[in-house]
Amino acid sequence: MVRTFRRGHGRRCLRGHPQGCGGRIARGHCQKNGIASFDFSNSAPQARGPVNLRPSMVEACVFYSLIGCLGPNLHFNDGMREVVRLTYAPRTITNAEPPAPVSNYQMVNLKLVDVILEALAHFHPARAVANAGSSSALTIAWTKGRPGQSSMQYEIMGSAYGGGMGHDGASATATHLSNLHITPIEILESEFPCRITRFELLPDSGGAGQWRGGSSLLREYELLENATVIRRYDKSRFPPRGIAGGKAGRGARFVIRLDTPQEYETPSSGRYEMQARERFLLQSAGGGGCGDPRRRDRAALARDIAEGYVSADAAKKDYGG
Repeated sequence: MVRTFRRGHGRRCLRGHPQGCGGRIARGHCQKNGIASFDFSNSAPQARGPVNLRPSMVEACVFYSLIGCLGPNLHFNDGMREVVRLTYAPRTITNAEPPAPVSNYQMVNLKLVDVILEALAHFHPARAVANAGSSSALTIAWTKGRPGQSSMQYEIMGSAYGGGMGHDGASATATHLSNLHITPIEILESEFPCRITRFELLPDSGGAGQWRGGSSLLREYELLENATVIRRYDKSRFPPRGIAGGKAGRGARFVIRLDTPQEYETPSSGRYEMQARERFLLQSAGGGGCGDPRRRDRAALARDIAEGYVSADAAKKDYGG
């Protein structure tokens, strides 16, 4: 099936990493004689922060992306290794060596999938898809916690897929290599001393396009006792890119101490001491759009407005509707 790709080269480079570690994930792809070659040797030097990858992680990203591009009915088996070649340089973020930390690898995996899919779109445009949002982590260490329950609250947050040729991106969900569900409000409020005061899709957060990006989720918490809040997220400074004329999705945000003089929008990683009755808001990134927004089906745009995915103002500004 690799031979179905047209021969040639595709090259993509994505700059910026989670946790504020600068750099690049660069890769080239070549299809020749039925062999798909992926070259990561121009990736940035391994980072001091926990955003490095080992080759096994890179391999997972490559096979995931390749299978998704070739067709959903293709299952991974070891025979695929016979038609794929991977090239690395030592001590880079895609081939890190000790003592380089890797604990935040998943966010980098998801960036790498975006890079690979963009390169593969050169060979198989019908399967092209815009950048997705990213998974993120929220940890709350409670002073006491509920009786009989853990005092440590940990959640994985989803985001949204980018639009692709012929389809919109899915909203408020785990993307690509992530597969964890968003924790229901009822479980959080029954097991931990918190209150969820908002939980909704964010209008106009998906990138505009002929096929728009999925909408991001927004969740607001009120603390019912003192706690340490730790947040790791991505796609804030570099939001999910659109393709083929589609626009970028809205970037992720994390804002603490809402509606107080100390309200503060945080960087992408941090630890914060917060008091009972203080609130914070987390917002994931929306998916990038695919194709020229002015070519979006008018009935689909009207449905977007009616269902709250797109505001009337954004429809006029971004879609010319």
